[in-house]
Amino acid sequence: MAQKQLGSFHLKAKSVETLKQLVSVINVLAAEVPLELNENGIHVRVMDPSRVAMIDAAWPKTIFEEYNCLAPIRVGVNLGELLKLLRRGSKNDSVDLDWSSETAKFKVSIKNTSGNNASSRNFTLPSLNVDEDQVPEPKLSFNAKAKMVASTFQQVMNDVDIVSDHVRLEVKANQMQVIGQGDLMAATITLSKEQGLLELESTTEAQATYSNAFIGSIVKAVSTDSLVTLELSTDMPVKLSIMGLLDTQDKDAHIIFFIAPRIETE
Repeated sequence: MAQKQLGSFHLKAKSVETLKQLVSVINVLAAEVPLELNENGIHVRVMDPSRVAMIDAAWPKTIFEEYNCLAPIRVGVNLGELLKLLRRGSKNDSVDLDWSSETAKFKVSIKNTSGNNASSRNFTLPSLNVDEDQVPEPKLSFNAKAKMVASTFQQVMNDVDIVSDHVRLEVKANQMQVIGQGDLMAATITLSKEQGLLELESTTEAQATYSNAFIGSIVKAVSTDSLVTLELSTDMPVKLSIMGLLDTQDKDAHIIFFIAPRIETE
């Protein structure tokens, strides 16, 4: 039985687009998530319902124009419903998000202060009880690492998606290959530091196969100018880090996905 959370928090994002982008990326994996809030910011760590993928995201208070949380709070939210409200705002709108244990509801205030378009719209959304314990942090080591602009990886995944529902990542020598093998068609995209990659490091060869449903959906949800870093070892979960969504130099800010490999049988 979840204990009743006591307290409140308030945050303000200068642009509704900031919060919309953050919520959209997490919503790819999970609709209902626990938010861990304290005086330093917001943390989310949750598995997808099939327990194949996990997201670990930290939004330090520095990315918000205003942030106030006096005591630790753990409260659930339906991201799909929150996203519907945030989509009512435009890029020139700011957004305030408040929660109080007294009402057990989120208050979403979308404001526009520009001239004749000035407006203030308020919505409420019930919070959710959080019954599960926090998902533990994965302890993994990786043999290979590749970094690229999100638009590059989006194009690669679009190529693979038309031939197969899974993708094989292979790092060897000075290149990375992204391979899709279907019943009728196949695709092989070769990337290197001279062709598409910003960085490529490896201590040994690494290869594994993953579901397009996770990697493809995650990459499509981020802005094209973000940076994507893939870390992998043979037949181990891939670590997919997104940089550039959070407009901050704070070293504690991160959005990371872990995706389990697809086990191939003979």
